[in-house]
Amino acid sequence: MERCRALVRVRLYGIKPCICQYSKTPEDELSSLLLDTVHRILRPDTLSLIRAIIIESAKAADIREIMQNLAHGGKASIIDQWLRNYCQSHGRPHEDVGMLGRQAFGMTGGELLLNGLICAKAQTTPDAVETFVRKGARMFLAGLRSNWEQE
Repeated sequence: MERCRALVRVRLYGIKPCICQYSKTPEDELSSLLLDTVHRILRPDTLSLIRAIIIESAKAADIREIMQNLAHGGKASIIDQWLRNYCQSHGRPHEDVGMLGRQAFGMTGGELLLNGLICAKAQTTPDAVETFVRKGARMFLAGLRSNWEQE
């Protein structure tokens, strides 16, 4: 089981996306992080690993625990770290960045991941993925700021 955990840690939680050096806006930064994460997760070997974990999760409690951690993005994702900094810079240091990170990924990479798991072959082009993720990042941040204004 420890070998399985190590594999998952490296292949799924070892993703270290980076912010594009030429990002001019928070939307560009978040889009860059999400795109890098999505491209890594949608690799055929990563999708195969996730499928295997899903199949085995019904059989073993340890595998179910791995899946729960995967659903929560690991212990501290780079997206959560970015959101923590973003919230602090907007006077919101006490926001639940774990929840926000799941929401941001869910409305961008989550749908693409689900499609990748269901379909044997990716049915979207790299341009379509980029457009989808960038629009989702813009909508997420606009919604977050709007929510802050309403409070």
